[in-house]
Amino acid sequence: MDNAIIFFADRIQINSQNDLNNYNHSNNHQHPNAQTPTVLSGSAEYHRRSMILRDTALESVREAVADRIESTSSDIIQALNLKRKTISADKLESSPIYTRFHGISIKSQTLLSLLANRSYLLYVQSTSNSTSSTTTTTAYPIEAIAQKDTGTNTNTSSFQSVNIPHHMDHIAPSGDPYASMWKLCRNAYVRCRTNLLHNSVRNHLDFLCQKHGLVGMTRLAGVFLARLCTVETSLYMEFFGHNSSNHNHSHKRNNIGKNNKTNKKDDNDDDDNDDDDDGDKDDEKQNKPHPSTIKQSSKSTSTSTPSFKSNNKTMAYNDAEFQSFLDTLCSNLHRTIRRGVVNVLDLDTLCRIVGVLREERVIAGATPITSAAARADSNVIADVQERLIFRANTELDQEVVRFRPSEQDVNYPDRLRQTQQEQSQQQQSNTTDKKDEDTTENLVLKAYGSWYPPMRAILRVLSKMFRIVDPGVFEDIALHSVQSCTTSLQKAASTIALKSGKLHADLFLVRNLLILREQLSPFDIQLRSLERQLDFSDAGKAVSRFLANHNRRLFSMSTENALVALLREGVSVKDSPVDSTKLEDALRSSCNDFIEGAAISLAGPILAFVDQCKSVTSSGSSSTATSRTGSQTESNSSVVLAKEVTAQFSRAVDRLEPGIGEILTNMKLYMENAATRGILFKPIMRKIFRALEDSKNFINGFAANIKDKKDIESGWNNEDTVTTIFNHIQEIETKLKEAFLMLSK
Repeated sequence: MDNAIIFFADRIQINSQNDLNNYNHSNNHQHPNAQTPTVLSGSAEYHRRSMILRDTALESVREAVADRIESTSSDIIQALNLKRKTISADKLESSPIYTRFHGISIKSQTLLSLLANRSYLLYVQSTSNSTSSTTTTTAYPIEAIAQKDTGTNTNTSSFQSVNIPHHMDHIAPSGDPYASMWKLCRNAYVRCRTNLLHNSVRNHLDFLCQKHGLVGMTRLAGVFLARLCTVETSLYMEFFGHNSSNHNHSHKRNNIGKNNKTNKKDDNDDDDNDDDDDGDKDDEKQNKPHPSTIKQSSKSTSTSTPSFKSNNKTMAYNDAEFQSFLDTLCSNLHRTIRRGVVNVLDLDTLCRIVGVLREERVIAGATPITSAAARADSNVIADVQERLIFRANTELDQEVVRFRPSEQDVNYPDRLRQTQQEQSQQQQSNTTDKKDEDTTENLVLKAYGSWYPPMRAILRVLSKMFRIVDPGVFEDIALHSVQSCTTSLQKAASTIALKSGKLHADLFLVRNLLILREQLSPFDIQLRSLERQLDFSDAGKAVSRFLANHNRRLFSMSTENALVALLREGVSVKDSPVDSTKLEDALRSSCNDFIEGAAISLAGPILAFVDQCKSVTSSGSSSTATSRTGSQTESNSSVVLAKEVTAQFSRAVDRLEPGIGEILTNMKLYMENAATRGILFKPIMRKIFRALEDSKNFINGFAANIKDKKDIESGWNNEDTVTTIFNHIQEIETKLKEAFLMLSK
C-alpha cells in the first residue's frame, strides 16, 4: 500500500507538471490572469483508494491490538472482581493478569513490529528527500514521505539498532500514521496494566507493613518492586519488542522480488495470457528464492541481530510512558512508608529505614529494568530524612536547650567518685575472660553514663544521623547543638561552683568540653556556617539625606521613590560567619581559670608576695621627684620586711604538699588520661616557677640595697634569712617536679 501511494503520488506530480507545461506553451498569448485548469487523472483516484486501504489496515491493527488489550483487561477485571478484591503477591504472576496478556502478545507483537518498521522506513525516506536537491514537493505531503521499498540491507540493519520508543515519540514525523497507531496501542496497554495492578500492589505493601513493621516492610517491598519491574518489562517486550522473525521474512521477500525482477523478465509478460492455474504456478516460481539472494539475506540478518539485542535491554527504559507507568506502581511504596513514618518517634527506626532504602536503591539502580524502583526509593529516602531531621531537632531542643539539671546531675565530685567505686568493684569481682569482656563493656557504659546529660544527648543524636543525612544538614545541626551544649555546661559549672567550689566547677567544665571536642573529631566536620543579619549602621546617614531632600518623591511608582531609597541605603544584609570558636573559647577560658585557681591554691602566699612587690615598685616609679635620688629601693625594702616574707614562704611550703595531693586527686578523678593531666599541670608549674624566679630577683635586690644602706629594721641584712627563703624556694620547686612525675604515671 505504501508503494502504491508513493507510485501514484509521483504519477500525479509528473502528469500535473507535464499538463501545466503544455497549457502554458499553447496559451502564451492569452490573458495573464487566466486560471490554470484543474488536472485530473486516473492516478489521483488510485492514490485515494490506496490511502483508504492503508487507513482500513491501520483500523484493523487498532482493533487487533488496542481494542483487544482493553477488552482483555475488562474481562480480567470482571472475572477476578478486581474493583472489590485484590490478588496476593504470591499468586500475581500465575493469575490471568499475566497469563491472558501472554496469550495475546504474539500477534500483537507481529503487528506492532510491522508498524515500527514502516514508521522507520518513512522516516528514512523523509530524511533522504529533505537532503536531496532534486526533490520536488508533491500535493500529498504526508504520503510523500512514505518509504520506497528498495529491499536493501542498510535499512534493515539500521532499523534493528534503532530505539523504537524514542523514535515514535520524538523522531517520527508528526503526520506519520504508523507512529500514531503505535503510540495509541502503547498508551492503551499502559492504561490497562495500571488498572489491573495498582490496587493489588498497594494492598500488598500495606499487608507487609502490618505484618513486618516499617523496617521489615522496606526490605521486602524493595525486593517485591524490583521483581514487579522485571516482570512488567518482560511483558512489555513481548508486546512492543522487535519481532525479528517477521522482519527477516519481509526482508527476504523483498530481496527475492528484486532478484526475480532482474533475472525473470519473461514471467511478467506471460501473466496476462495464462489462466488462473498457470498464474498461480508462475507466482510460486517467482517467489522461489535465488541461492545467492538467500545467502546474502541470511548474512545480513546474522550481522544485524546483535545490535538489536543490545538495544533491546534499554528499550523499555527509554519509553517515557512505560516508565511513568512503573513509577505509578512503585509510588505506592512512598505512600505506605510516609503514612507509617509520620507516627515514628524513634531515631534508630528512622535511621534503619534510610539505611535499608539506600541498599535497595543501589541494587535497583544497577540495571535499567528496575530503575523505577530506584527512583521510588530516592523519593522515600528524602521524606524519611526530612522526618529524621525534624525528630532530631525536637529531641535536641528538649534535652539540650530546655534542659533543667537535677541535684544528681550536678552532684560533682560525688557522682564521679561513685562511678569510680563501681568500676573498681566490677574489676575485682570478675576473673574469667568472658566476664572480662562484659566488664569492659560495662565500664564503657558507666563512663558514658557519667557524662553530662545534654552532652550525651547531642553525641547520641549526631552519631545516629552521621552519614544518614546530607553533610551540609548534618553540619548545621551539629553547630547549633554544640553551641547549646556549651551554654548548658557553663550554667551547670556555675551551679557546681556554688555547691562544691571553683576548683570542681573548672574541672567539670574542662572534662566535659574535652570529651565533647574529642567525640566530635571522628565526624570530620567543620562547625562553620553563615548567619545573615540586618545592618543598620548607615541608617542615620540615610535618614539625614532623606530629611534634607526637599524634592523627594514619596508616591512615585519607581526605584526613585524616596522611601525605597531610604530602605535601600539605610538597611543592608550582612553575612557573619558562625564557627566553633564558642566551644574553643569556653575550653580555653575554663583551662585558664583552673590554672589560675590551682596556682593560687598551691602557692598563694608566694603569688601575693610577688604582686605586693610589683605594686610597691609601680607605685614608687610613679611617685614624685624623690625617686630621682635613689631612695626608691630603700623605701621599698623598708615596706617589704624580711620577717614577713619568710613567714609567707614558710606557709607556702606547709600548704604545698596537701594542696598538691588534693589537686592531683581531683585531676585523676575528672581526667582518666595521664597525658591530659600532664598537659594541664604544666602551665601551673610554669606560673609558680615564674613567681619563684621573680621572688628571687626581688629578694636579691632588697638584700643588696639594704647592705649598702645599713638598714637593720627591714631585716634584709641578715644572710640567714635570705638563705632560709631560698631554701623554701628550692623545696617548692622540688615538690612540684615530683608531683608532675606522679601525675604523668
